[in-house]
Amino acid sequence: MKTYRDLVTWLGLLWQALYLYHVWHSLPASLPSHFGLNGAPDRFAPRSLPWVLFGACVLLTIFLSAIERYPQAFNLPSQREDPDRPRQEAIARDLLGWIRLEIVLLFCFIIWSIVNVAQHKIAGLGVWFPLITVGVVALTCAYSIWRMKTPKNSI
Repeated sequence: MKTYRDLVTWLGLLWQALYLYHVWHSLPASLPSHFGLNGAPDRFAPRSLPWVLFGACVLLTIFLSAIERYPQAFNLPSQREDPDRPRQEAIARDLLGWIRLEIVLLFCFIIWSIVNVAQHKIAGLGVWFPLITVGVVALTCAYSIWRMKTPKNSI
């Protein structure tokens, strides 16, 4: 499962780059840069904004990938000498992989939305966007924490 998750993550980054390259010529000089609670744009930025977001997404992905390689440095519920520590490290690494995927997919949606709002194809992100985004990440974290705290034989 990890391999498919990583594949989708990197394909999401590739999609962002190809999509921005494809729509670049049709973008106006000013793009929405902030959306209010109602989902409608309320601030605007230069046309380069989607590329800045793409760069931030790439940096976050690389950063999370690097952190994932050092689970021994994680602050986990078990002590370093605990025999359950390797299982918890594996769960923490899995959590980072899922968070990385969720961030890439979130950026895909945001970049797509910014372009489509600028081209007057949609009105905004929608009122449910913040709730869904926070909910998905919170549920992912809560599930991983529950797995770490549940004894190995109980899962």
